[in-house]
Amino acid sequence: MINFFQKYQFIITVLGIAVISALLQFSVPWFVGGDDGIRHIMYANVWRTEGYNAVADYPFLPFSILHTQPTDPWFGFHALLIPFTKLGTLLGLKIYNIVIAGIFAFVSFKLFKIYHIKNPAIWTLILSLGSSIFFFRLGLGRPLAIGHIFLLLAFIAIHKRSYISLALIGIIFALLHQIFPVYLFIVGLSVCSLFYINRNWRVPLFIVSSSTLGVIIGILLHPQPLNYLRVVALMGSMLGASSHLYPT
Repeated sequence: MINFFQKYQFIITVLGIAVISALLQFSVPWFVGGDDGIRHIMYANVWRTEGYNAVADYPFLPFSILHTQPTDPWFGFHALLIPFTKLGTLLGLKIYNIVIAGIFAFVSFKLFKIYHIKNPAIWTLILSLGSSIFFFRLGLGRPLAIGHIFLLLAFIAIHKRSYISLALIGIIFALLHQIFPVYLFIVGLSVCSLFYINRNWRVPLFIVSSSTLGVIIGILLHPQPLNYLRVVALMGSMLGASSHLYPT
């Protein structure tokens, strides 16, 4: 049994996390947690059925800062949700959350393997399930979960010195949602640690440059880049750089 688990630990771990997520999602007839997730996927559904311009008339906009600064702070996230809207808003949201949980386990396992950490399956389970609040938030259908996945991918790219990957992650992260400064913050911490260990600025400079360039390109690719930056500044000042940064 032990040999079987060691041989197939990657598949067992990823599927196990996905199954646990499915049990959570289908333990209730409605959506899990608050209504953020269902509003996101309904917004994506309007985009799919009526076009991107139609979302300017979405009901909640007049009651938020998006009314004075029209933009979609979660542009990339809503685009990602569009294929799932074809399953229906409720079922599509549940399936999306299950897929994200599996991908999170997949990337976590690969990260531990790349860093040569023993027992990657166990550490993946601890990272995913060690905090019930964290795992619960992975299943809320919010941009937070996909953001975590790309942060883990950034650590992999930094370890492999893959500057193109860091730029691509920066582009995607900037388009996903408004807390893209977190990506640059994490990259900055990694660069500081690399410099402290190696006392060489060459690699850290390439890491910072490629990551920052990616974020800038991502912002410029946004349909309303200036309003997007204003909303990022407003939301950051009101929420203390976003409550997503607070520990769970």
